[in-house]
Amino acid sequence: MWLLNSLSVMYVVQTFLHSLVAILIIERAIRIWDIRNPVNQFRYRLMTLILPISMFPLYNLINMNRNSMYFREERALFNMHRWLTVELWDIIPVSTIFMLLLIVTSGVFFFQELIPIFRDLSARGKDNFSDDHPSSADIDSMVTELSRSLGIEKPPVSIIDNENPVILTAGSNRHSIVLSSGLIKLLDREQLRSAIAHELAHIVRMSNATTWIIFIIRALMFFNPIVLIVFRRIVQDDEHICDDITVSLTKKPLVLASTLKIFYSSLYEKKASLMGGITFLKDGLENHSHDLLLKERIARLENWEDYQGKEFDWGRLILTTGVIIIINYFVV
Repeated sequence: MWLLNSLSVMYVVQTFLHSLVAILIIERAIRIWDIRNPVNQFRYRLMTLILPISMFPLYNLINMNRNSMYFREERALFNMHRWLTVELWDIIPVSTIFMLLLIVTSGVFFFQELIPIFRDLSARGKDNFSDDHPSSADIDSMVTELSRSLGIEKPPVSIIDNENPVILTAGSNRHSIVLSSGLIKLLDREQLRSAIAHELAHIVRMSNATTWIIFIIRALMFFNPIVLIVFRRIVQDDEHICDDITVSLTKKPLVLASTLKIFYSSLYEKKASLMGGITFLKDGLENHSHDLLLKERIARLENWEDYQGKEFDWGRLILTTGVIIIINYFVV
């Protein structure tokens, strides 16, 4: 099959295979070594994104004959050419199914992730929450105290007239926190403090260059379904990290759990009102995924374990990375 011999197709296929090997090894390592700290899980899963994108050109620099017929047939542990040319039931080539998988994954990226990001950035750029509904002195004091504890500049805070519980960070470079009047009515003072602390934790996380690298790699690997899975897992890890930062400030994990329950209940009621409509069908999977994450976060906070002060074992990460690099060298 001549198309499989082009560098671009070899890169796409091998990147997918290398990602598959990486996620299998890393998730197994996390389980075997009982790595439960979300910061450490985040570091391990980051390797699933970083390594595969650079392996193909790196291996070709090391050995220009790695993609030759001799290497594939005599030395490789896995030969993509052999499997992609197989026909299921003597009718459907595996390569056709594989290409459909890549096309569907690309569509998910563009329509479910890329377009909404542009719409969100455009909407936030047009919105102005600064002066119309300034926050109360009590909320400003709360944000000032939490910002000082995190070592960041206090972002401006504003309130919008909305009966639904809403809290978000507006702006791309200079952040501001937006609260809804409905949220303030539903939450008591400690719950509101936890919600604000979590949002401030996200501001801290977004200032980290690593976060931007994740989005860039996700965009470059838009065709890769493994990267889609890992990206979602890393987003989960990031939420868990922000939960831990929040608890480190408030010392009250159960308060944050009760706050998340209010958001979960609100989403459930909203979905129920949309049952049977086009919007429900369109947003159902995304809302379901969001609900599962909320349920997981709530359960984790109700059985919260303090991960502060536990050292990260770089030796194990280096060993895991080395195993992935060696095995993937023989996956072509």
